[in-house]
Amino acid sequence: MVIHLVNKFSFTTKHTLSDLISYALEGLMIAYHNYDESKSNKGFSSFASYGIRNNLLSLIDSKQNESDIISKPINKETEHPTAYVFSNWDSDDADYKFEDMFEASEPEPDDNDEKLIQLIKDHLKKPNWADVVILHLGLGRQNKLRLRTIAEKYNVTSSRIGQIFDKNIERLQNNPEFLIRLRQITRR
Repeated sequence: MVIHLVNKFSFTTKHTLSDLISYALEGLMIAYHNYDESKSNKGFSSFASYGIRNNLLSLIDSKQNESDIISKPINKETEHPTAYVFSNWDSDDADYKFEDMFEASEPEPDDNDEKLIQLIKDHLKKPNWADVVILHLGLGRQNKLRLRTIAEKYNVTSSRIGQIFDKNIERLQNNPEFLIRLRQITRR
């Protein structure tokens, strides 16, 4: 199981195989120590694969931010940071309020959202399936749509939309790049 999961991650990351195996085995040991069959309705293999996958994802995330002394939130990283100088404030500006010095910031489409949308469209077979996942996750939008709203759009039942969503999220969870991008978005 460890080798199988390491192989999945080895194609999408630039980490050495020994690093991936080391972190996967660490995840297996954590799962072994935390597993309690009286509390779990799933088998140990499911529990362990979840622990291994989480540990591998934490390795990938930590290596991405390793160059930063203090990691920056993803939505705060910009290529051209701006600084405002208040020493230029003089008496001629008395007609303006302090708040007028700043431009209103409207939310720009997030690059991670766009990449995740493209990944979903490329990975799923039918465009409607991709659309259901994108709408329900709220990617590229202010907020996510409820299953009932999506069902009305496609003229099917909300339970059918739920089945489509669950089935396709399961498919997407096998893609490590999807998990990484989804984790980046949920950290905001």
